[in-house]
Amino acid sequence: MSDDKMQRIGDIDKTAASEVDGEIVPWWLSFADPFLPKGQTFVGASVIKACGPATAMKLARELGCFPDVVSVQICRVTEGAIAEEHFNVLMDKEELLKHEYI
Repeated sequence: MSDDKMQRIGDIDKTAASEVDGEIVPWWLSFADPFLPKGQTFVGASVIKACGPATAMKLARELGCFPDVVSVQICRVTEGAIAEEHFNVLMDKEELLKHEYI
């Protein structure tokens, strides 16, 4: 792993430590890799319950549902919008479409 990537992970960990007192809510993490062929850059998405976006990224990495990608988009998810059985897993485009999440 590159030094730059290790630094970014360290920065996420520091920010996550500052979020520990926040409200635990679901976060949608969408992953993309712009270096993949056009039309195939979307890698998947995970929904993680956490105190904030940095904590969500940290937990996703620890749970193994944070792929090695270049781009991550994060937003809060409305409670009940995603079935809890789909939390803490990496869902690909087909699964997201199947459950009408996208």
